[in-house]
Amino acid sequence: MLDAVLIYMNVVNGYITGAEYQLDSAYVSSYLRKNDVEVIQYINKDINNYHELINDLFNYKTDTYIFYINEYNYYISKVIINGLKACRKDNKIIAFGPVSNFIGYNLLDEVMVDICVLQEEPMTIYNLIDSCSLDHIDNIIYRKGTEIVEKGIRYYDYTLDDIGFPYSSGSVPIEELENVGLITSKGCYGNCAFCSYTKNRYLTHSIEGIIDELKYIKKYFSYSSLKVNFYDDCFSINNNRTKELCKEIINNKIKYTYWCCTRADLLSEELIDLMSEANFRNIVIGLETASNKVMSKLGKVVGRENSSQFIEKVRKSYKKCEEVGINPYISINFGLPFEKLEDAFRTIDYVKDKKMDNISVCFMTSFPDSRIFENSRLYDTHKDMSPTVLPYRTYYHNYDMGKIYNLLKQKNILNDIYIEQSTRKSKIVKDILYYYSGIPFTNRYSKFNNVFVKDDANDYLDFIDNNINMHGRIIRNNNKLSLSKDYLFCDDRKNIKYCIKEYDHTLETAYKSDKYVPSIISTRTKDNITNIQIDNLYDSKKFSITTRSLNSLQELIELENKAAEVMSKGYFTINDIKNGIINNACMFSGICTLSQFNRVTLSDEKVNLCINHGQVGLITDTTNQLVDNLSKQMEQNSSAECSNCKFYSKCSKCTFLPHFLNRKMFCEHVRCNPGLWHYLRMKNILYHYYTFNLFNIEGEDKIRFTICKDCNPGGSYSFKDEVVMFEYDYISIIYNLESNTMIYCTKDEQDTAKYLMGFKEDILFNDERYIDIILKLEKNNMLVKR
Repeated sequence: MLDAVLIYMNVVNGYITGAEYQLDSAYVSSYLRKNDVEVIQYINKDINNYHELINDLFNYKTDTYIFYINEYNYYISKVIINGLKACRKDNKIIAFGPVSNFIGYNLLDEVMVDICVLQEEPMTIYNLIDSCSLDHIDNIIYRKGTEIVEKGIRYYDYTLDDIGFPYSSGSVPIEELENVGLITSKGCYGNCAFCSYTKNRYLTHSIEGIIDELKYIKKYFSYSSLKVNFYDDCFSINNNRTKELCKEIINNKIKYTYWCCTRADLLSEELIDLMSEANFRNIVIGLETASNKVMSKLGKVVGRENSSQFIEKVRKSYKKCEEVGINPYISINFGLPFEKLEDAFRTIDYVKDKKMDNISVCFMTSFPDSRIFENSRLYDTHKDMSPTVLPYRTYYHNYDMGKIYNLLKQKNILNDIYIEQSTRKSKIVKDILYYYSGIPFTNRYSKFNNVFVKDDANDYLDFIDNNINMHGRIIRNNNKLSLSKDYLFCDDRKNIKYCIKEYDHTLETAYKSDKYVPSIISTRTKDNITNIQIDNLYDSKKFSITTRSLNSLQELIELENKAAEVMSKGYFTINDIKNGIINNACMFSGICTLSQFNRVTLSDEKVNLCINHGQVGLITDTTNQLVDNLSKQMEQNSSAECSNCKFYSKCSKCTFLPHFLNRKMFCEHVRCNPGLWHYLRMKNILYHYYTFNLFNIEGEDKIRFTICKDCNPGGSYSFKDEVVMFEYDYISIIYNLESNTMIYCTKDEQDTAKYLMGFKEDILFNDERYIDIILKLEKNNMLVKR
């Protein structure tokens, strides 16, 4: 029987990546293992529904679950913890992490944690597991019946070596190194008002211990491109110690690609030279602000320096890093205490004037245990709890943060955030286009990935909680969204958000009833234009898509004629693309995903598929009942004639036909329009590209396409039937319409593709390069060997 199971739910920008390894949990695990405690870290990176996760945890033979909880994963951790307790009340739940204090003092009536660990986590958790009584254990807040008991703080005398090492102890697999990282020390001597890091203790590993851990890793991974991130609160807090570490890395030839975060006043030129020689390639240096007035009130500048001297040191450290081949990043922060609009402008102008191109942008956020959080009025900041309590929201009342956000975008300073948001938005838009068209962009959807709610989402929370995928979307129709007076805030340091009353109401209702709500997409449709609001993310530019329905036989015939014209010409124009996608285009796309339950609509307590078309049950039905109902309807529509039809592989075998078609008419239109499925799938792809301006196309500019299998001249390899090549200007893309895999082609790859299709008699590069490209095309599911 296990003594304990460790759980860390990793949440990044609101997205749950899974139950994963985590550095603080690894140190707890290492210490427990050193003391013969049987403990494991629960890992699940492919979670469909949190109910499945709870069942997984019950399968472990243990009475103790230990959760690492921070501001971002509190909500999902709370839902899981209360779910565990609802099924088995005698389980012991221990919480530790950055918000353990806050939970212990404020939230034990909402989350069923038995014990919150306040300090000295490895030793305290070991004592909790080793002891039957809590009477003599310090550093905890715990439940005693209906009473909450707080014990005193006790500090132990130890080094980080005494706790152990995450990899050599077996607490974390070495292949997780790039995700989890290392530390050489804990603590920081700074006193930044916005920071909640440990300030009262400075703990270190010995240099010998760090080198031994790196040598252990080197036994298994020796390539220099391996990224080793040192997540010390402040890496070079002791210059001499950091120099010694760099020298030992150099002497022992442990050449990885190192990353760290530190302060400019702790970076001497000598140290930067040594770090470069040791192969540190990325260093984050905190500037925060270029305003002397704001800097002087932050508590960041310590010792005899003044604000202007500190700011100048940041500039010099940045330039020195560049000179020796280190890629420096400057961290800047907006919405700081007492900051006015002109101060924010000064920071932006400073980093641009000084040619600091690598910028990490943050928006000041109030975290529990920071001075700003505990003394909001003193620091002239406005914070409030979120609908899920944590993370807290920080509102910006000194100036319009939207102006700064937009200026940062214009000046290309917001790149790290903008790229992440664009990637996320692209994925969400693919899901929404899939919801309306029925044509998927991936084969990896899980059940109940997109749930559309025509009424109030709160009426369907039970169904959503029981069924929706943790990475899914609630798509709901809102004719109007209500913004509160203080409507711009940040709760994660990176994303500016709206305060939307309808969004908050759904989250608050779910939180209070211990239900988990994933991403919420608000839509409003008028005249075929659907405006989209992704969660509560701020964006100065309205985002919309165009959709239209086929409501008559005449409209279907017009679509077929247009498809035939485009397929004959071999190109799309912008005007062909921008009129949008067809609702339920899957009917004639040769694919049906009904059985995957990815396009569910909830309305009038009914569960419908194919947008609001095709009822398969009621919201009170179980998943198995809904699946059985659908299976019966699909069986009724199948026939022996279908399986014998030569168009079988390119027919969707549509279960819920539109009102203007019967089964016989549907089959006739499939047989008479063999190119329609190619047209519809290609148009969906190109519309997604158009939506994100990935092609800078205008007017009658042409995007040419080639259906690769039509051109195969023979030889050892040929393209699969469903592979097409798109070409526009200098851009060339090879796309598999069936598997939804794609390649942005280099010139060599484009030439190879055209050679395989017979458009080129020869290619101008060597056989080795040709083989590499063939292998890449095979790997991406584009080719078959004859």
